[in-house]
Amino acid sequence: MFKKKELIVCLDIDMLKKVLSILDSSKIKYQYKVFSHNSQWGSTGSRRGMFGNLLDGNEVQYIVYVSKDDYELAKSKLTINL
Repeated sequence: MFKKKELIVCLDIDMLKKVLSILDSSKIKYQYKVFSHNSQWGSTGSRRGMFGNLLDGNEVQYIVYVSKDDYELAKSKLTINL
C-alpha cells in the first residue's frame, strides 16, 4: 500500500478486531502493525527490565493504516460503528 495514513492506535485486541471487521465489511484495504513494548531495548536494557510490570495492560500496541484516499471513508465508518 502506497501513501498510507494512520487511522487508529489501540491497546486492546478486541478493539482491533472490531476495527478490522468494520474495514473488511466496508471493503476498505488496510495494514496494521503490532508493537510489543516488553521486548524493546533501550540503552540500558529492556523496558520490562527497567520498569518491571508497570506497563502490564499496555504491553501491546496496534496501529491500523489505510490509504490516504480511503482515510475519510474509513474514519466515518468507524465513527458510526464504534
